[in-house]
Amino acid sequence: MSAGSKRPIGDVYNQGSQRTNSILGYLLLSLECAGYEVETIQIIRGDKVVNNPTEIDNSEMFGLKFAKTKVDKLLIEDKPEFLPSDLGIVASTDKGKVTITFDPERFRPVEVPILLTSTAKIRQLGFKTNHSLKDIITDQLNYYSDPTGKHSFL
Repeated sequence: MSAGSKRPIGDVYNQGSQRTNSILGYLLLSLECAGYEVETIQIIRGDKVVNNPTEIDNSEMFGLKFAKTKVDKLLIEDKPEFLPSDLGIVASTDKGKVTITFDPERFRPVEVPILLTSTAKIRQLGFKTNHSLKDIITDQLNYYSDPTGKHSFL
């Protein structure tokens, strides 16, 4: 331990948002940030359907309470499993259908079901998450949709 410190030198502090998002969840939230209300998703080939896939769930999993979309919670629980043979997903929105196709050559055979950091230790030092994933997505959409190049960031 260093002089005057109660923490050992070299102690590890995880910095993160204490949330997890799949690529699918990210795409669906991106649609919402772009002004589409995502009502359901269904695979192109088959009957896997998720109603209200972007609904936020704050329940406890793995001993931690964290925000996740409904579809991400289902993916963590391995239900449903999306496969290249499903061909893709059709998102039904208030503005029509949006098709997300799977590229079999880029489809990862083993997706990490959850990548989540416990931030309890670093929060004791005063660290806090200031921006939601939707804030970050909105910032990205603003950046790429502003033809003037005058981008406003969070």
